Amino acid sequence: MKVIKINRSWTLILLAVLMVLVALWNGLRLVQGAEFWSVLQEYNSHPGPLYQVISAGIWLGLGLATAWGIWQNKKWSWFTAIAGVIGYASWYWIDRQVLQEPHANWPFALGATLVFTLFSLSTLFSPKTRQTFLKDTYERK
Repeated sequence: MKVIKINRSWTLILLAVLMVLVALWNGLRLVQGAEFWSVLQEYNSHPGPLYQVISAGIWLGLGLATAWGIWQNKKWSWFTAIAGVIGYASWYWIDRQVLQEPHANWPFALGATLVFTLFSLSTLFSPKTRQTFLKDTYERK
C-alpha cells in the first residue's frame, strides 16, 4: 500500500479549519432553525425559519465541501474557496443590513469580516498556494 503525502502550508491548514468552523456555525444555525421552527413562526421572525434553514444548509454544504477540497488538494477547491469567501462575506453583510435589526457591534463584525476575508484571499492568491492548486497532483513516496 502506497502512502500519499500532501504538502500543505500552515496557512492552507488554517484556512481549511476556518472553513470547517464556518460550516459548523451554519450547521448549528440549521439545527436551531429546524428545532425552533414553531417558536420562530409564532413570534413572526423576519425573514422566517425557512430562510434560516435554507441559507444555513447551503453554507454548511459549501463550507464542508470546500474544506474537504482544500484538504485533498483538489484543483476546483481553489476557485470554490475564492467564491465562497467573497460570497459569504457579501451575504453576511447584505443579510445584516437588509434583514436584521441594527446591532451595536458592527465595528467588531466589520473588523472580523475584513480579517477573515483578507487572510483567506491572501492565502489563496499567494504564489505557493497558486502553484499547489495548479499542479493538482500529490507527492508520492
